[in-house]
Amino acid sequence: MKWIVRTLFFLFGIFCMAFGIALIIKAGLGASAWDTLFVALSQTTGLTVGTCVFIVQGVLLFLNAALVRRPPEWLSLGTVFVNSVAIDVSLLVFLEHFAPSGLVSYVSLGIGIACMAAGVAVYVPSGFPKSQIDGLMLALHARFRLGLGASRIAGEVAALGIALLLGGLIGIGTLVATMLVGPLIQAFMPFGKKALARFEAIREANHS
Repeated sequence: MKWIVRTLFFLFGIFCMAFGIALIIKAGLGASAWDTLFVALSQTTGLTVGTCVFIVQGVLLFLNAALVRRPPEWLSLGTVFVNSVAIDVSLLVFLEHFAPSGLVSYVSLGIGIACMAAGVAVYVPSGFPKSQIDGLMLALHARFRLGLGASRIAGEVAALGIALLLGGLIGIGTLVATMLVGPLIQAFMPFGKKALARFEAIREANHS
């Protein structure tokens, strides 16, 4: 019955990550590189941010497959879909009327970055297919032997360049998120793995 614990970890991690992304966007100080790209595409096309997330990650599906020289991970589209919906729900429902200013904006930015990194560190160990942004991080890690932090930063620099071409809003939050998310994921990942193992052990003990 390990799949129950892993499913809960997956869903919690995805929604934690999505809520963090929404907080960063709402902070108004500049979103992380990928989110700046998604917001810029949303403003350009009129589509929701979540829809733009799904489209971009669909493109990354094939890029990542080429990097690791394997067939595309089609099942990851399920993860991308859940992530896209969670982002739109966070932005359009939970945080619809949230408009921070002043110090609250900086607090929202900090909490958002922490939630985003923690969410990745929780859902990745669950074993479910990864989002293609995280897949890119791992593909760069595997192909070029980069650390996870460096791989994350490399992908975000590329996304930021495209966002700039689309007229994306760049701010202090963009720099902070781009530099911190990768290292925070690397720092949080061991805790995510240990927490998953502990909950699986507890569930097995309760059903033995």
